[in-house]
Amino acid sequence: MSSDNVEADKSAKLLPFWEGAPSELDLSSAESVRRLLSSVRVAVAVAEDQARLDSTIPTVDAARFPISALCERAAMQLLREHLAPIMLGDSTATVKPSERFGWAKVDILAETILQALEDPQLAYNVPKLATAVHHATRRTLGAREVPTQECFAHDVIETRDSGGIKGRGYFATGSISAGTVLLVEIPHVLDASEADFPAAVAVHALGLEGAVEYRPMPEDTQVTPGSADAVRWLRAMEGFTEERVVNGFKAAINNGFQSTLPDVHEKDPMLLFERLSIFNHSCTPNCVLYRDEMTGTATILSTQEVVAGSELTIHYADELLLLPTGLRRPFLQGRFGFECLCARCEGTDEAACAVDALLEAPAGDAENPAALHEMRRAHATLCVMSKRGDAPCGFSYRKFDDWQQALAAVDAALPSLTTYGAPTFWARHHARELRCLALEALGREAAAFQALAEHAATAWRLLPQYCQGLLELHRRLDAVRSSMPAALQSKMEERVRGMFGEGLEGLERDVETLKSWRAAVYVED
Repeated sequence: MSSDNVEADKSAKLLPFWEGAPSELDLSSAESVRRLLSSVRVAVAVAEDQARLDSTIPTVDAARFPISALCERAAMQLLREHLAPIMLGDSTATVKPSERFGWAKVDILAETILQALEDPQLAYNVPKLATAVHHATRRTLGAREVPTQECFAHDVIETRDSGGIKGRGYFATGSISAGTVLLVEIPHVLDASEADFPAAVAVHALGLEGAVEYRPMPEDTQVTPGSADAVRWLRAMEGFTEERVVNGFKAAINNGFQSTLPDVHEKDPMLLFERLSIFNHSCTPNCVLYRDEMTGTATILSTQEVVAGSELTIHYADELLLLPTGLRRPFLQGRFGFECLCARCEGTDEAACAVDALLEAPAGDAENPAALHEMRRAHATLCVMSKRGDAPCGFSYRKFDDWQQALAAVDAALPSLTTYGAPTFWARHHARELRCLALEALGREAAAFQALAEHAATAWRLLPQYCQGLLELHRRLDAVRSSMPAALQSKMEERVRGMFGEGLEGLERDVETLKSWRAAVYVED
């Protein structure tokens, strides 16, 4: 068979040939594969009376995920029996030759699941089994294996109760030097565009019960449609209750990272981590999280010397740290469900309090009530408050017809923002970021370079040292610099160094330090 034919076979939509199967199988869709597996589970469950299927919903919906280990084993054996004539090259098999490659992949999936069932942990933990089936399905569909080697610094980290409302956290068992790699973890990747996504995230969270402690979602947060869907798809699973499924779904949604990863199979990926979820938040963290843009892999580095007994913390969102305490604290509560009691929020850290002062720094006319009103009005033309349920959790940009309209809106808002707040004022940061994005998108290289230089130099004074947000600004600045003609590069470089030199030099030093840390990775297998 030629390579062209193989590629065609990989993308072919298959027509199942046994009674009770879906009318079509799309090997580019994990949900389509789950529908196929569901039909086989239902056939086994009905025949052997092993499932607790609710008569008010379609039975195939309730079996999208494994019902029990016993049923799963029988279902995969039945699936392989259906496929055996094709695998043996039986000329009587009612399948087109062009479809044989696709069915071979399904047979490999069934065999992989049967091998996984040899693990006694999966035999007695249906959520873990469902997670294993999910990963086997992704591999069958061609999801790229992440080459990263996971690691965790066992010899300098322990898990213990953080006290109060924080729950468990990581603590240093000995002194840790700055630049130590504490964790490298590959995420569970789920596709938020699929109809049974709520069940997939719920079952992953439930499969990790006991191993991790996900932050609970705020009690007043309404996620009824998603949680109801999770119950719908998981109703047949052995040992499940509606309350358990709903709590698992809420925990997963509150702890997952929504992301765009160009190098994964999923269209709209959500990332769930195990060990990463135990790191607690602080607005003055001593560690930093990096996520690989291509694979989602998470790396945690210490950013300062840490003494034995200290808690190891990260910050959960760059954008929230660019808000003063009066906004940041309720937004953290609304977004993540906890009241932050870190030194910055409590006002006990002098350096952190200095950052808050910069975020609220006034301009000359800030005492004028009219200037305050105009600042708020101008900011509202660019941003809207985001909510989770009824709770405020941050700001997001308004929707504009195009980047030209967005740039015009920023230029119209800036006079009121600069009249009220100093360059480090929090609302001016929102305007600067939107202006940079617009100029980059419009290809206005010189203006974008100068705007990014100002933005990066100011953010360097406000964000935690070495954080991913600063690295991203540095990357964007380099990208725009590289796109300019050499003569213009030199001219603009000289200009921005004269205007924002201290911040840009500080950012360059931090990036070089980070590169040296990551080049000398400390790993404890």
